[in-house]
Amino acid sequence: MKLSVADVLEANESLSSKVVENWKWIIDRTPDGVDLSRLDHREFMHKWLNKLRCRIEYGTSQDESVLSLSLHTWWKEHRSVLVELQKTGLYDLTDPLLENAVNAAADLSSQPASHSRNRKVNWVATSKVLMAVSPRAMSAWDKRIAADLYGGLSVQGFRRHLDETRQAACELNESPEIQKLAEGPEGIGFGKLIDQTLYYWCTVKKMSSKLISSSSYSGIEKCSDNAPGENT
Repeated sequence: MKLSVADVLEANESLSSKVVENWKWIIDRTPDGVDLSRLDHREFMHKWLNKLRCRIEYGTSQDESVLSLSLHTWWKEHRSVLVELQKTGLYDLTDPLLENAVNAAADLSSQPASHSRNRKVNWVATSKVLMAVSPRAMSAWDKRIAADLYGGLSVQGFRRHLDETRQAACELNESPEIQKLAEGPEGIGFGKLIDQTLYYWCTVKKMSSKLISSSSYSGIEKCSDNAPGENT
């Protein structure tokens, strides 16, 4: 992946207010970071994913949703890795921690999301959850981009995605302007910054061929196969 400073700056200046507001929605409700051992944070995550048109079934007023239960189990199983990711910048992501993040993602993607059609959380929604948990270290992706670059949504594809976004962050971290956007007082994190940059160039500008021709890249467009989505 090769992203220029100009690519990132244009994307950051051109994002729609709705994209910004949707990301702010989850951040404002988890100001000290996402903690999925908390029921309210799991409910926030569920609502946020559905704001992004993931269309995951809610539970009843008396019962916790299937997704919430899966998120709780997943957090307990991988808590040490997820907390470590929250403390880590994408450019500092070590190979062992990257591999642990991939394993955690593979686990969540296979967990049940609802009773309907035995639906699983899936790789795209999983990448959104990881990015919300650690916007500094995790960048989301989407089905179409995974197919274009990695042959589809898979463990191997997600590993490559994280490796390439890490390399991009290492290069972009040399720019003081980008450092401020990612990690300044109001920084959104390198994972999120690269995510929204790729969304802008791939989905909004429809210039995936430009990015593919210069290097491989990943972005995020939608959660469900048929619903238009957006990066947040």
